[in-house]
Amino acid sequence: MVILTSEEYAECRPVTRIEEQAARLAVPENRLRTICASLSTDVTAPADDERTPVGHLGQHRAVESLRFGIGLEHEGYNVFVLGPPGSHRHALVETLARAQAVSKSAPDDWCYVNNFHDPERPRALRLPTGKGAEFKEDMHALIDEIRIAIPAVFEDDDYRNQLKALEEELQQELKSQWDTIRRKAGKDDIAVLQTPTGYVLAPVRDDKVIDDEEFEKLPEDERQSIEQTIQALSEELQAHIESLPKLRKKHHERIRKLDQEVTAHAVTALFQDLQTKYADMVDVARYLEAARQDIIDNAQDFRQSEEPALPFLRQDNTSLLAGYEVNLIVSNDPEAPAPVIYEANPSYPNLVGKVEHRAEMGALFTDFRMVRGGMLQQANGGYLILDIHRVLGRPLAWEALKQALFTKQVRIESPAETLGFATTTTLKPEPIPLDIKIILVGERWLYYLLSMYDK
Repeated sequence: MVILTSEEYAECRPVTRIEEQAARLAVPENRLRTICASLSTDVTAPADDERTPVGHLGQHRAVESLRFGIGLEHEGYNVFVLGPPGSHRHALVETLARAQAVSKSAPDDWCYVNNFHDPERPRALRLPTGKGAEFKEDMHALIDEIRIAIPAVFEDDDYRNQLKALEEELQQELKSQWDTIRRKAGKDDIAVLQTPTGYVLAPVRDDKVIDDEEFEKLPEDERQSIEQTIQALSEELQAHIESLPKLRKKHHERIRKLDQEVTAHAVTALFQDLQTKYADMVDVARYLEAARQDIIDNAQDFRQSEEPALPFLRQDNTSLLAGYEVNLIVSNDPEAPAPVIYEANPSYPNLVGKVEHRAEMGALFTDFRMVRGGMLQQANGGYLILDIHRVLGRPLAWEALKQALFTKQVRIESPAETLGFATTTTLKPEPIPLDIKIILVGERWLYYLLSMYDK
């Protein structure tokens, strides 16, 4: 028997295939670590990937996924960004969203105007980008012109002469009817007398009204004839008295028509320039025509009030002309890209909007001018970034957000009305179409919690 040492055995043992591969992959001791000679402190130095924002190195898959989700312009595709606090989630989301927004133009402007047929349901008007503020200023200037033009029309001598002619026509009709009754009664020796309590008919002899004693002394057949005549005339007199309100109503209708004619003459010329300017915007042109017609229909309300210090006021002390103002809720810059908005407090009113009220003498009043838009309207056509834990922590905010995305429109209503509770009389503004991408930022457990329980 021959005994070999380990070294001698290794020399004479055949080398296996695995050992050959291990030998090829062996790393010398001097190459087991690399010494860093210097480290650049320039934060503006380019990243290892030009498409990866500075500060997010090593997150290529996350960046590309987020970029793909933001750039996916299809209905119903929104983004949920997972990550722990302190991972610069918000900065990355906002950077990529703004980079994508540059390729999109600013969305249209939106405003609310009065609905003259149903004031409790204000109308929403869409205008091209940047035209909302211009339209608001144009309407404000128009209101100032109307405030001067309408009183001037009613103070004009021509209007006063026409009004005087209508008054004389009414008096002539009344006098003609009374003369007819008096003549008919005079032929039968009956007088028409006016008393503090009304009108009475009495027999006449020798141009003198006979009293009850003299009437009783007349022969029976003559008394009966007089009574029958008085009865017939009484019915005719009653018919005349009942026709007086109709005559006065007819007179008021003539005055109303006159007021409408002179008002139409004044405001049509004022509206003409605006109607020409906005003729290519169908909804705006339709609103201008409705506003013009509403002023004409309510011409008598615009007549100068008896109190010079309080012209054009309604019973609730609001200006009549305020109903023609424009409530601009979304105004965008034509030179700016699509909006990118981060809402730190995504409460229900901040998301959807609200209808404000003003208190007067213990009562609450509101109108279309007090409708306020939320972040969904402001970011419409762009991107809205929200913290999911804050959305879930605000009452009704999550349900309102889902409802808006599901119906593709933003409906402004009070939270109590949403829940079906009784509220004060409020407005129901026309919904605004919604085209938006929501980017939710939150931790992983919130995503899976919603994925499992929020169906």
